[in-house]
Amino acid sequence: MTAPRRLAAILAADVAGYSRLMAADEAGTLARFKLLRADHVEPAVRRHNGRVVGEAGDSLLVEFATASEAVTCALEVQGKLATLNAELTEDRRMQFRMGVNLGEVIVDGATIHGDGVNVAARLEKLAQPGGIVVSHAVREQAKGRVACAFEDLGEMTLHNIAEPVRAYGISPVLPTEARPSLGEDSARWQQSIAVLPFVNMSGDPEQEYFSDGITEDLITALAKARHRSVIARNSTFLYKGRSVKVQDIKRELGARYVVEGSVRKGGNRVRVTAQLIDAETGAHLWAERFDRELADIFAVQDEIVAAIVGRMGPSLVDAAVRHRGTSMASLTAYDHVLRGWSAWRRGAVVETWDHYLKAVEANPDSAVALACVAFLYAEDRFMQVTGVPIDQATQLAHDFAERAIAKNDDDPAVHNMLGAAFWDLGELDKAKHHAELAVSQNPHDPSAALILGLVVAFMGEHREGLAIAERALWLDPRVAPALLAVPLFIHCLMGN
Repeated sequence: MTAPRRLAAILAADVAGYSRLMAADEAGTLARFKLLRADHVEPAVRRHNGRVVGEAGDSLLVEFATASEAVTCALEVQGKLATLNAELTEDRRMQFRMGVNLGEVIVDGATIHGDGVNVAARLEKLAQPGGIVVSHAVREQAKGRVACAFEDLGEMTLHNIAEPVRAYGISPVLPTEARPSLGEDSARWQQSIAVLPFVNMSGDPEQEYFSDGITEDLITALAKARHRSVIARNSTFLYKGRSVKVQDIKRELGARYVVEGSVRKGGNRVRVTAQLIDAETGAHLWAERFDRELADIFAVQDEIVAAIVGRMGPSLVDAAVRHRGTSMASLTAYDHVLRGWSAWRRGAVVETWDHYLKAVEANPDSAVALACVAFLYAEDRFMQVTGVPIDQATQLAHDFAERAIAKNDDDPAVHNMLGAAFWDLGELDKAKHHAELAVSQNPHDPSAALILGLVVAFMGEHREGLAIAERALWLDPRVAPALLAVPLFIHCLMGN
């Protein structure tokens, strides 16, 4: 009698590094594995109409009626485990590798056999810890039905499988309603950043905890910066061990910026490389390598965070962004402010005027737009771009500054512009007050730091002012051309 066959979706899973975990704590590892199965894995399997058809030690074999259910279950379990592992030290983390295939199986009582099962098991071996690899057949069935992205890994020759199998790595995609979109969350997206897991280059898998720890610390530190939306660790660590395009990160996680890096630790030395990429254009905005004593690793992390935040642009999220609701006028004003700032950095003064005035026209309640116009009128006393007489430009600068303060007194972008405006007006006490507020509220904004350095130096504290200005240029050497001469000017004040 021929054994019955049927088409099935098969999920194969095992625990990465299980032998190492058992060697370190046999009883504890076994208890954690059983707890994960009972509390998270098996309930997810039941929710998606699957059944466990095989188990051996740390391995599980699960059958589903459809590829979509198998993939959805795998994503759910991996996401839950990533959340649980985030709270644990490296030596206690239990990560699954998973493979999913769709094919014919031989039914043998309560279990199944055949190439369909064998391919799933081989695909599982290709997956990174915490990752999922699926066959082409699964992709064709799940595509468009499951919110996930597929990364083509190419044709794979699998052990004891006659024909090559095209494999795909998968990762979750945020549902449309959860992604940043033009309108309410556009400004947040402009400052959103995803820190991908730093690659362990030490040649020792036991050092994974170190590179993961650096990544997590960077995520935490960046999250503390004002006006930065940092993608959660649980989302970015799904990309661990995978080759991924920044455009995919933008699409899947809604990130404007991506941080990538690597860590090589040996003896008492550590080498950390990091780079910041604009996911919108693919351009590399910054890259650096840090070779330091291991004891300096926290200082290295601080330097990386400061460099990254400084290069993500000024903190131009004003009251309109925080309180505008869905106001298109506020969004238009915000867009013109960003464009005006970009023009100012390029030295395009006339273009800057055009955008800042349009920002106020679009939303007269935008504090940052009002402050920007105040700055330009103060600057125009010397540049004479508009042709407005000096005394009238002075009065207009004061009027717009007062309106900006009345609208919002707790935004670093507003204080940044007001500090520059009062510097141009020669009112140093007011300039210092606003510049200090801007730097204290966003210590990574290079333009605010340059203004503060200049004002402090001009008030007689030359060395302090020079130190502030030089740090600002380290944060971002691309600041507006007019500000690049600040350190040289301070040296002249010092008589050097």
